[in-house]
Formats: sequence, C-alpha cells, structure tokens
Amino acid sequence: MKAKPKQSETRALATTALAKKQSAIARAYQAQMQQMHAALVSEKRGWDSYYEAVDRVVSEKLYVADGYDSAREWLAEHVSDPERTALRYARVARLASPEEIAKYTPTKIDLALSIRDARAAKDAKKKGVELERSSATKGIDLKAQRYEVLREDARVKVDLEEARTPELRAILGTFSSASRKRPPSESAVCVALRAALREGAEWEGVTVSERDSALTISGFRPDQVKALAALLSAAAKSAG
Repeated sequence: MKAKPKQSETRALATTALAKKQSAIARAYQAQMQQMHAALVSEKRGWDSYYEAVDRVVSEKLYVADGYDSAREWLAEHVSDPERTALRYARVARLASPEEIAKYTPTKIDLALSIRDARAAKDAKKKGVELERSSATKGIDLKAQRYEVLREDARVKVDLEEARTPELRAILGTFSSASRKRPPSESAVCVALRAALREGAEWEGVTVSERDSALTISGFRPDQVKALAALLSAAAKSAG
C-alpha cells in the first residue's frame, strides 16, 4: 500500500507550485509590458522618421527641387500641421530619440528645449555677450532636467517626466518680457472657473490655464468629472 505524503511535503509541493505559477505570471506580464513599449517606440519611430525628413527638407531648402520658393509654401501643401507646430516637431525629431519621444511626448520635449534656450538667452544677456546661434541646435540631456513648480502650496523640484505640460508652459512664460510687463489676458470663463475651484477644498490641486483661447484643466480625478462639468457650465453661464 502506497504511503500518503506527509502534510509538510504537501505544503512544500503547494508552495513550489504557487511559486512557479507566480513566476510564469511575472514572465508573461514582463513580456506584455515589453511588447507594449516596443509598439509605442515603433509608433514614435515612425513619427520621428517623418519629422526628421521634414526637418531636412526645410533646413537644407530641398523644397526648391519641387519648385517651391519657401519652406512655408512647401509645409502648407505637404504637412497637415500648422507651420509653427511642424517646425517645433521637426526640432524635436532632430534632437530627441524615438525612445525619449515615447517617454516624454513631443510637446514636453519641445517645451524643455524652449526653456533651455530661454535660460541660455537670459544668461547671455546678463553677461553682456551674444548668444551663439548654434546653441538652439544642440541636444539636451532630458533625464537631467529639473523644474521648480508649485504643488499644494509648496515649491518642489520635478524632472521632465513628472512635470505637467501647463507647469512647463508657465515656466517658459516667465522668460517673456511681455508677460512680465502685463498679465496675460484670460477669458471670463477661465477667471470664473478658477474662482469656483478655489472655493471648494475638494478641488485642491486642480488647476486651470488658458493659452491661445484654449482652456487646460489638470489634476482632477475621474470621479470628479461630473462635478467639474457642472462647475464649467456654471462658469460659462456666469461669464455671460
């Protein structure tokens, strides 16, 4: 008659089986994460390749081969983005890798480059020297960038991945002489919504900004969407 396994042996076998199952799950998870990242990088690699080509056509004036007199004319006919957007994206594609574009997004990289250039221009002005034209074409160590931002009434330093797009835009705005002379004009809806957000403690950390007649609301939770929509509707009504 075959002896039954001891209770300790049974527990050991169960523990080993569980460990193997958890290890298999971990391997499957890592494989899917790698696949997702590879797909994202592949998508951004195509984006990067496209705008690298745009950059070369514009910077080397290759558009003359097709009868165009200016980059503006060529961009208007061959690139769907507005001219300024296309040129910003072209710079990002030239100076950042597809992996960096996938990690940080083109918009945040463009803002990081613009802040870098604005800081360099400010330092050059203080020293009374002329800024090298080549500085705007130099690469940037995106991992090393740090930004001081206001969160929950405290000044904190964040890296580019942690920084929010409105925060980066606000930092860039401080370098504009025009913005220091007069506050930027905001719509009545933006002013009313900001005032409403200040009144409720539940809206702490939620911010609203306006740029080019477009509102950006950030920092709210998914469960606050309905209440936020009601606030926005009320702000629109009060603005008349």
